[in-house]
Amino acid sequence: FQWPRIEAGLDHAFSFEQERRALDCEVHVETRGEIALALADGTIFRLTAIADRIEVDREGHAYVFDYKTGAPPSKKQVKAGWSPQLTLEAAMIEAGAFEKIGPRPVSGAAYIGLRKGGETHWLEWKDTRFADVVAAHRAQLEELLSQFSSELTPYASRPHPAFMRDVGDYDHLARVKEWMRGGGEAA
Repeated sequence: FQWPRIEAGLDHAFSFEQERRALDCEVHVETRGEIALALADGTIFRLTAIADRIEVDREGHAYVFDYKTGAPPSKKQVKAGWSPQLTLEAAMIEAGAFEKIGPRPVSGAAYIGLRKGGETHWLEWKDTRFADVVAAHRAQLEELLSQFSSELTPYASRPHPAFMRDVGDYDHLARVKEWMRGGGEAA
């Protein structure tokens, strides 16, 4: 728990709350959702989430928010699929995964910063609609899950080494140190 960071962003959080409440939206906090995704082999994968905040406006459109004490991912990272939390939560809302909310079109999503004075980071792109990113991320997740449901799919211990820290969670199982020594066949 990082109280000093949260204290630094409270003014922004309160301002954000006042602005959003003035819109007279229905507000849902810490809301649990679950959706069953049918994979290519017929198995079912259950995607679950606890959304920090979901709002539904007077027209029935939803907005999804995530509070961050650290730095939020960049819009570029989100769009590329490196940080699909909010887009997948939006896909879940559209599919009716949050029982209290029901299926709704999602009009936007944002990270609410709770550090250094706070800032709201809306997920908006000049060349791409939010709904298109949401649909792409859901399709990509279903494709990835279908691939990994096959016994023939190998599990790489370091699928994206450029984005990893020095030690991976599965390095010991993959014998990474042994393979990285090099030195030809005698290694």
